[in-house]
Amino acid sequence: MIPHKLFNSESDLSPTGLDQDSDAALIDSSVARAAEPAVLADSSPIPSASTADESSAESGGLTSSQVVSTAASNIVFSNTYGAGVTQAYINCITSAEQGIESLWTAPNSITIKVDFVGSVEGQNGDLATNSWPSWVTVTYAQLKSALASHEYSVYAQDAVAALPASDPNPAGGSDWYLPEAYARMLGLSSSTPSIDDTITLNTSYPWSYGQDVINTLEHEISEGAMGRVGGLGDQNGVWSTMDLFRFNSSGARDYTDGRDGETTYFSYNGGSALSSSAGLSFNNEYSGSNKVNPNDTADFTQLDVFGTGEAGEASTLSQTDIEMMDVLGWEPVASHVAPTLNVTSFSVAENTPKSESSFFSVSNPSGDNITQYSFLDEGSNGHFTVNGVTVPDGQSINVSPSNLGNVQYVGGSLPGSETLEVSVSDQTTGTTYSAILTATTTAPHIAPTVTAVSTVSVAENQSIAASSLIASISGSDSNLMMACENRGVRRKRISLK
Repeated sequence: MIPHKLFNSESDLSPTGLDQDSDAALIDSSVARAAEPAVLADSSPIPSASTADESSAESGGLTSSQVVSTAASNIVFSNTYGAGVTQAYINCITSAEQGIESLWTAPNSITIKVDFVGSVEGQNGDLATNSWPSWVTVTYAQLKSALASHEYSVYAQDAVAALPASDPNPAGGSDWYLPEAYARMLGLSSSTPSIDDTITLNTSYPWSYGQDVINTLEHEISEGAMGRVGGLGDQNGVWSTMDLFRFNSSGARDYTDGRDGETTYFSYNGGSALSSSAGLSFNNEYSGSNKVNPNDTADFTQLDVFGTGEAGEASTLSQTDIEMMDVLGWEPVASHVAPTLNVTSFSVAENTPKSESSFFSVSNPSGDNITQYSFLDEGSNGHFTVNGVTVPDGQSINVSPSNLGNVQYVGGSLPGSETLEVSVSDQTTGTTYSAILTATTTAPHIAPTVTAVSTVSVAENQSIAASSLIASISGSDSNLMMACENRGVRRKRISLK
């Protein structure tokens, strides 16, 4: 083991667009890695995730770029690999990104472009750093509104409910600075720079290239790529989202960065529950009037994925780490339930219309944005109509949600069965869900014709077979119940059931 090291992250640009010195440029975007007994996430490779090479260009036998995505998440990482990146490093990158994607998603698909490099910087330097090319500036009201529209977990809901009523940044105006990719996730930017974040691993340390590097990369990615940064007006001269969740031991908000001599903690619910219960406290750059370190203010000072780290350590994301990403507005994968398309095979009479609502429905518990419905008749018997217009067999027809009620299926002119396909397009997940059902056209019902024997002679109290009363039966129904009654004048009554 080596001594614990804090991680530092920086923006390539100051708020004015000018380079700053190293102290001023440091912005904390990580949280501590404390050894908590309740470990809820493992960053080992996720079997369901898929990776795809984006380019065949290789250097030293290694791919130069890669896309990492997981089916359950809207987060897609588009990676480029530069100098100092080995296959062992790439394996840890993939595992770290799959671990993030297994825990969080976004309301809409987001591609985060990350450049990875390795650098020999000695064992007195940081374990890793990350930098991003630009900030998105917003007002406190805009940030607060965006967080309110991204409260996907109980932690986020409590955090939004406890946000300050007024802007705590004394600068006022558009005084909140967000990394670009994070602002895109919140819907506060549409800009797509060529690189969202550059992460540099210090390869001087005796890494195992297992959980230690995975944790280090998750720490860095969560900052410039996912917005886990603060500043309090000190780092980079900015304020950012994590500054909203700093409290002292009394549960009061504390924006002093240590100038009041108080230890500060993370809280998702306005100071009622503090990270002190998990043994985690935020870094303060100041102790009274003295600046004591240039490290990230959103990092914990204890061993934790979002705090300090060391080569060879094997802890994983703590519950506190998970709460932090939730309050930033990232949606927990477990809280999102994909829409379910429910279909029922059916029968319909010849040339008879049947409303779409009678054979399919959509369950949408997470309120995903379903933008389109599609219908396909794969046979040649019946057909779909939209607003009364016939859709040719074999041709898929797309309709908007507002026009869905005007879709009907019309039975064929002859009996027979055919396959129908119904699909819904979910813009929230970028997924199309489809289901197959069978439509059966049935012949119209024709009552049977019964011809009775014209005359039957029977003696009083004599029994005769009921069948002797029927001359013939024609038609499809032959389930008959017959009764014969003879009273004085001879009468016959035949009942059909």
